[in-house]
Amino acid sequence: MSTLDTCLPSNPDTSGIGVRTAIYAQNLLSFIPAIFALQDGKVTPLELEALETQSTTILITAFAILLSVIVQVLQRGLTNYHAAIILNLSWMNNTNLFIYFILYAYHTFELRDEEVKQGGDRRALRAFWVSRVKKAMRNPVLIIGSAHLSLMSAVGIWLWTKPIAFGNSQPCSLAASLFVVGQRASIGSQGLRAWSLLIYSLLLIPGLNLIIPIGFFAAPIWALGHFFSFPPERGSVVKLARAGLAMLAIINVILLVDTEVAISKNQGLTAKGDGDWSFGQTLALLLLLIPMRDIGEALLERRAKKVGERLKAASEVGDLGVVRDAIKSGVPRRVIESSITTAFKKGHLDVVEVLIESAGGVEVIYPLLQTSLAGYSQAELESRFSLGARNQHIQVVRLLAKLGGRIDVIDSDKKTALCYAAQNGHIEIVKVLVELKADLNLQTSDGRTALSFAAENGHTEIVEVLAALKTDPDIPELDGWTALHYAAWIGHTKIVKVLAKLKADLNLQTSNGRTALSFAAENGHTEIVMALAWLKADPNILASNGRTALSFAAENGNTEIVEVLAALKADLDIPELDGWTALHYAAWTGHTEIVKVLAKLKADLNLQTSNGRTALSFAAENGHTEIVNILLELGAVLQLSHNFMF
Repeated sequence: MSTLDTCLPSNPDTSGIGVRTAIYAQNLLSFIPAIFALQDGKVTPLELEALETQSTTILITAFAILLSVIVQVLQRGLTNYHAAIILNLSWMNNTNLFIYFILYAYHTFELRDEEVKQGGDRRALRAFWVSRVKKAMRNPVLIIGSAHLSLMSAVGIWLWTKPIAFGNSQPCSLAASLFVVGQRASIGSQGLRAWSLLIYSLLLIPGLNLIIPIGFFAAPIWALGHFFSFPPERGSVVKLARAGLAMLAIINVILLVDTEVAISKNQGLTAKGDGDWSFGQTLALLLLLIPMRDIGEALLERRAKKVGERLKAASEVGDLGVVRDAIKSGVPRRVIESSITTAFKKGHLDVVEVLIESAGGVEVIYPLLQTSLAGYSQAELESRFSLGARNQHIQVVRLLAKLGGRIDVIDSDKKTALCYAAQNGHIEIVKVLVELKADLNLQTSDGRTALSFAAENGHTEIVEVLAALKTDPDIPELDGWTALHYAAWIGHTKIVKVLAKLKADLNLQTSNGRTALSFAAENGHTEIVMALAWLKADPNILASNGRTALSFAAENGNTEIVEVLAALKADLDIPELDGWTALHYAAWTGHTEIVKVLAKLKADLNLQTSNGRTALSFAAENGHTEIVNILLELGAVLQLSHNFMF
């Protein structure tokens, strides 16, 4: 083989298949995140930030490649041919700069549209554009990209000023073929040299070197847009952006083909070894991890965006099932924040509760929500307070408190948030409201307290919490009922005992004179009667109609309670207003055992009601033969009473 045939030494670290494959794949794969970002016609700040990271990393790598070229040239280890190949690859490495610029410009138009929607005038728009330009001047991608263009241009000018003097180039290297858009030109071509020097000179000055390539892309795309009759508004900007990406992709393919054709055509001039695998090529292939990582992030972001859109839509209509599914799928914090705001405004507090919990609680998410939820009136906050407490939305209650809602407001249903929580047994809500300094003794418009609601509904733990806080147990509602009356009436024994420990007044009467003991006796709550008896409740207190606890127990057949009351020294013969006693009720209703107990305890068998009736007459009238016999055996007297005759 002649000297001419092998005048180009091998350099696998420059033009090896591993290096080329890495740069080709790296740049072509960089289009995928950009395509995903534009797919829905909206570039989010997160997508732009991801592209900024991707572009910065790849441009720094490209910068390093050019620096290695300079080192090799200075050490006379690089030919003009290999430098030209590297410059071809460097042109491709600028792809990320222009991808980022296209999306940055698109995002800027989106922000401009928002400014216009908010009624920005010309002055405001001018200020907007000035601020965007200033921000662009500080953008790391544009700064590094401009520096890369300058360094690439410096190497290009160095090469094309005198190709034969570049590195260790031999005279025969001028015969090596290069291809520009498929057109062959030798390194020794004066036309190629002149054009190359012109282009690289135009791109040499940092900052200014961005204007020419941006204009190169913008002018034909803009003309294309007008040719197809869509003005540069929002609907057309996305088309222009996509057209820009398409043009960039075409340029990359052209550069790739030109480079591969040049290497193929110059194989006869290159010494063996260019195809050898080297450590440098292995390192180059590792660069593929960068775009692969970015593609993975783009896919995740695309998925997160779709999930976020579902979450926002579900929060708008209050679809809790879809909200839960979206959270399980993984949603960015910023989407949760906006969805909470949406759900809160629509009054979907169950959705707000789930979203706040998924974000880690009110303390974590509130700083982000403070601005978006500001401005609600007290009335709006108060209406949500009651609803939140009623439905056990702990996080909502905490959020409302932070927003300044008043806890102790009585709503249209005559209840406070604490009353709802106590009524429904929401112990955690009660604890939160207590922590937030809710008024424990506040009465509703009908006089009820949280304690009375808890007692009525059997929520012992809540009664204990309120009792531990020294809640007043004797606050009566409008008809005089207290928490103790409710507990005794319904039969909540544990609550009666708790209230008793709280020093509740056992003998307090309702507006019609009833006591807790009489309620328990009437409804057959033996254990409560026994507890009250042990606590020395007075069994002889008369209701407004003169009835006693004993008469209620006798009427309802509660034998054991009658015995307990008798042991408590209940007066057996206290008559109510119309003269009825406990014995009259037992005889009338046919409770034989109670008649026996009362007779054994020496109740007056012949005591008459206000209209002259006796227990014997009531038993006879209602056919209670056994009671009649018992009373007669015990000495009850036969007599006429109001025309009733045996």
